[in-house]
Amino acid sequence: MAAITPLPFAIGMLLALGLFVALTWFLVNESRRPVHWPEPVRDDPHVSHPRVAVICVLFALWSLWATARPVSGWR
Repeated sequence: MAAITPLPFAIGMLLALGLFVALTWFLVNESRRPVHWPEPVRDDPHVSHPRVAVICVLFALWSLWATARPVSGWR
């Protein structure tokens, strides 16, 4: 049986993590732009931009942890 190295998986994970960080940074910066819509802006309470970034990163880390851990019931 051929041996499988984890190198391609690790490279893919690093690229995906880099892409995720870049897109999160882009979305946070885009959310700071003023809105010029014709309808009036409502005074809804909103979540701060750094908090949104932290939530996205925590969700990504939790998702990676949940998919990487072994499932005890499967063989």
